[in-house]
Parts: sequence; C-alpha cells; structure tokens
Amino acid sequence: MNEPTWPRTTTARWRYRRFFWPATPLAGCPAVDVRTGAAFVQHGLTGYLVDRLPPGRQGIANEDDERALVSFLTALEHAQAMDRQAVRSVAAEQFVTERIVDTILAALAACRG
Repeated sequence: MNEPTWPRTTTARWRYRRFFWPATPLAGCPAVDVRTGAAFVQHGLTGYLVDRLPPGRQGIANEDDERALVSFLTALEHAQAMDRQAVRSVAAEQFVTERIVDTILAALAACRG
C-alpha cells in the first residue's frame, strides 16, 4: 500500500497546507497555527494561535526561539485536550455556505463604497 508523501518543495507544501489545514477543524481536530496565517482558527474554540512557529529543538539559536517552542508546545497540549465535537460544531458553523457568501458580498459592497 502506498503511503502519502509530504510535498517536497516549499511551494508544494504551502499549497498542501492551504488546502488541508482549513478542513482540520471540520473533522473535529483542533489546529495550532500562527496568528497571521490562520483565519479559520478561532483561538480557544477550534484551536490555538501562537505568535510564530518554533524552529524545532535542533534549531534553537536564542531565547526567542526557546519561547516560541515553549509557546507552541503549550498550545499543542491545550489543543489536544479540546472537545473534538465542540471543535467540529464551531467549525461547521463557520463554513456554512450562506454565511461565506454573505461575508464575500458584504466585503465586495464595502470595497465599492
């Protein structure tokens, strides 16, 4: 049986992440991501947000890296303790088609003035 492989290039990984990550809370799986790139993660409801991702244990070069790692691991522990059904319910409400369409139409109307 062929195992799925992680995309090898940075661009491919980003495309994979953009496709897969928003679906994660819909499956009832809390996510941990950075504040600037995870509009679908509602802090404390569908996962946890951190200021930046850590470089990994072997890549820690300074105290900022150490704090980022501790923050990420703490967020991961909190996410693992979340109620999966509650995560799925909140995410499903967030991705209702009518709500998405209404949000897009309101944004377009605001752009038009």
